[in-house]
Amino acid sequence: MTRDPSLHFYDENAALYAARDRGLPERQMTRFVERLPPGARILELGCGAGGDSDALLARGFDVISSDGSAAMAAEAERRLGRPVVVLPFQQMKYEAEFDGIWANACLLHVPRAELPDVLGRIIRALHPGGRFYASFKTGVAEGWTVSAATTTGRRARNCSTSASPPASLTSKSRQSQAAPSTANRPSGSIFMRAWPNVRRSE
Repeated sequence: MTRDPSLHFYDENAALYAARDRGLPERQMTRFVERLPPGARILELGCGAGGDSDALLARGFDVISSDGSAAMAAEAERRLGRPVVVLPFQQMKYEAEFDGIWANACLLHVPRAELPDVLGRIIRALHPGGRFYASFKTGVAEGWTVSAATTTGRRARNCSTSASPPASLTSKSRQSQAAPSTANRPSGSIFMRAWPNVRRSE
């Protein structure tokens, strides 16, 4: 497993990142939850400062929030007033525990070679027929960049990965948009449903 270099950025800049203005992906979230049962159990991956988890909790869902960065998880705990799991994607070991998994603008940090394993873990964590949402950036490059940015009067580093989702997932559910001007905004979304009898690959 390759350690995501962006985790160092989030660990160092968690408070600054949590304080930034960020709009919720309302349209995508509504589409995600509209076919979930009331009170559905949802795992959020890469929850960051907890904004999306907060919105899902407000809608009455049973949300398990997680982030690979311990510092970001601590920020989310402060916002949500509840525990947040420190969980790198590659260490997920859930088996058929969730009705839905929400992964907004976070799986783009996974090295492309590790995506099949991570996606397999996600599918196994879902109940059969469960729903999965992820957003990615368009393009073919892979890696992360560091640049200077000014946020609330302070200098900060802006970390991002540009990795396209696997071709097997880019079907009708892909919502292609123009490349964003803001590094942290995704430009493509994926909605999936989990199929039963998905086997663990050795």
